Amino acid sequence: MQRRIFIDLSDLIVYAANFDNISGIQRIEIELIKLILDQYGSIGIINAFEPNSARLKALIEQSLGEESVLLSKLNEAFSYCNAGPKHRSHKSPGMFFKMLARDISRLFGARLPKLKPGDIVLVPGGFSFDRSLVSFHERLAAKGVRLVFFLQDVLPVTRAEFLSGKGDVFALNFPIPAKIITTTHFTVEDFRRAYQIVMNAPCRAALEVIGLVHQFPGVPRNAKPDKPSQRLTDLLQRRPFVLCVGTVEIRKNHLRLLEAWRALKAEFGEALPMLVVAGRRGWKAEAALAFLDHAAENNDSVCLVEKPSDDELKWLYASCTFSVLPSLFEGWGLPVGESLWFGKACAASKATSIPEVGRDLCVYFDPDSVEEMKAAIRQLLDPSIRKSYENKIRAADLRTWADVARDLIAALLKMAEERKS
Repeated sequence: MQRRIFIDLSDLIVYAANFDNISGIQRIEIELIKLILDQYGSIGIINAFEPNSARLKALIEQSLGEESVLLSKLNEAFSYCNAGPKHRSHKSPGMFFKMLARDISRLFGARLPKLKPGDIVLVPGGFSFDRSLVSFHERLAAKGVRLVFFLQDVLPVTRAEFLSGKGDVFALNFPIPAKIITTTHFTVEDFRRAYQIVMNAPCRAALEVIGLVHQFPGVPRNAKPDKPSQRLTDLLQRRPFVLCVGTVEIRKNHLRLLEAWRALKAEFGEALPMLVVAGRRGWKAEAALAFLDHAAENNDSVCLVEKPSDDELKWLYASCTFSVLPSLFEGWGLPVGESLWFGKACAASKATSIPEVGRDLCVYFDPDSVEEMKAAIRQLLDPSIRKSYENKIRAADLRTWADVARDLIAALLKMAEERKS
């Protein structure tokens, strides 16, 4: 019996109902699906909202390379499936009846994609925070479908204080029979801790590790900067800068970085580059956001580039003096890898999985210590030390999106062959 392989992109649809710019997990999904659609034509796409995903596949194919356009099209095409904040306030009568039909069809299971026992479904976004998607995966598993979750982290269980709720929904994923693939050995151990907490039993399953990526999508290594956007020109005014990429949220530890930068400013004066924080506004980071807003009003040595486009991010990585990632917890740490891809040194937190990404190519510090953070930044402010790291980075073997797609598909094909034998 032939074992078919599918990719479930339901959570991308749900995300599009709530946000208009991508974050790390959505970037992972979109980049992987680009390569898989291009190189592995026999692999199908499914979602929880319609039995046939032809429309979803068409929207993805039309919008690859334009992530904001893709999110907009998904939100428009599947709005009756999501009812996210973008359209909750203006539901039309037609929308109401579409949503009612959706709920009725879910109740009777009519919209379950036509999968067979033994079929393999990869969920590249990992565990869901959406109850309807948890239910969808439970139904697939009950039907004999083999689920594979590509899991980035288990923060909602092991470090719930970093998030804004929904840990109870996240925990509902653990009992679902599935193969777990993680991106780091740290996450393997963290998953085992989370499993013990949720299931009150040790995890006996063998987890597989497939390292994620360093490559910035669509950009050659060590790329030089193109012309900056008008916003970046106005903000930076040709001043040298250090870059910190990531949503401004409590987990990313911006407040300690800003404290360190203020101390370094007193130490170095005008010789200190600007600090550019690039990311959207997040949760539980009111003090850091207030600091950034005050800095913007006073033309300080720190600035926030809110919701940067991919083109702006490319320019920022290619133009920065070096980067810094002060995060308290990462499942992988895309900004570290992306900095290395552009040949730029990184002062990085040594917490959780980050050293698995940066290897010996970064200057590490304890993210709880402002003094260690300052010392790491001081090292990279020294041109000779910075140059030695840049030379090491240029000689290093870095992972591409094609590497990740190849390794994931190889794992799925191995599963299919094992079931046949």
